[in-house]
Amino acid sequence: MRWPRCGWRVCGSLGFRGRRVAILAAILQIIPHLGPVLGLVGPVLAALVRWQDWEHPLYVLILYAVIVVVDGLVLQPYIMRRVARVPIVGFNFWFR
Repeated sequence: MRWPRCGWRVCGSLGFRGRRVAILAAILQIIPHLGPVLGLVGPVLAALVRWQDWEHPLYVLILYAVIVVVDGLVLQPYIMRRVARVPIVGFNFWFR
């Protein structure tokens, strides 16, 4: 179980409390289109201020991108399939 702690360790090493930032980012995800960007600005700015280089904010962006891809392509379809019990093919034809 090393990988789940990787994000917490990166956030903790940025000089602020990782859990607070993660909770704030999760709350901001509710705002459509703007929430994910607002949730990302804080950690990127903190990495930029802390290390004053381009590598560490890039690491934060890469970690965020991996989390978003896993969430969007794996977790959300799995949860929606279990909750809705609607075939994805039928769902796509319904809204066209």
